[in-house]
Amino acid sequence: MNHVRDLAVVERAAARLKPDGALWIFHPKGRGATPTDAQVRAAGIAAGLVDNKISAYTDTHTATRYLTPSGTPLEFWEHDYAAGSSIIGGHCFPGGSDIGPSPFQFGCADLNTFVVGKQAMQFFLAHPMP
Repeated sequence: MNHVRDLAVVERAAARLKPDGALWIFHPKGRGATPTDAQVRAAGIAAGLVDNKISAYTDTHTATRYLTPSGTPLEFWEHDYAAGSSIIGGHCFPGGSDIGPSPFQFGCADLNTFVVGKQAMQFFLAHPMP
């Protein structure tokens, strides 16, 4: 979540969760972050979820896990980056280095991108399954 308008997704995502599901929300952190921690938490609670885990995901983002009241963690990620390639329909790989005019290049040219594999590995190493 990088904008307050993204908070509307929380209610829709919560409505699709199974009774024992969970939702991770990644959002900016720190002074001036939008949406704020309080706004994200309010959106989760308003959707009937319970926040049970907060993680300093990167230097710029926080990850908070929200569970349904009877929830068992089920995690998924979503991003809204887009590439200009007509071949791959706008999808891209955040942190990819092959950025350019070719329709076969799939990297994102966004300043806030990150290498998904590296971030995922760091996250799962820091949060091992019991």
